[in-house]
Amino acid sequence: MIVHNVYFSLKDKSEEAKQTLVANCYDFTSKIPYIEYMMAGVLYEAGHRPVNDRDFEVHLLVILPDAAKLDEYGVAPSHSAFIEQNSASWTGVRVFDADSEGKA
Repeated sequence: MIVHNVYFSLKDKSEEAKQTLVANCYDFTSKIPYIEYMMAGVLYEAGHRPVNDRDFEVHLLVILPDAAKLDEYGVAPSHSAFIEQNSASWTGVRVFDADSEGKA
C-alpha cells in the first residue's frame, strides 16, 4: 500500500478556513474510487511534544493500493480541481509518501 500524507500550511489560520479545507479534502477524495482509506483533520493543538512538527494547519492522509494508483491519483480530475480551487489559500504544502504494510 502507498500511504500519501499531505500537510497544508494556510495563509488564513482561522477555524473556518481550516474546516473549509478539511471539507474540500473529503469532497475531492470521495470522487476517486480506488482510494482504500482517507482521513483529514487539523493540527492537534494539545500535541506540544518536543518531537512534533507543528508547521501545518490541515493534514490529509490517503491510502492507495499501489504506486500505479498513486500516479493515477496525481492526475485525477478531482485532484487537479482540488489544487486549482484551494492552492491560493496555502503558504506551503509538504507531501510524504511511504510504501507500507498494514498490521492489526
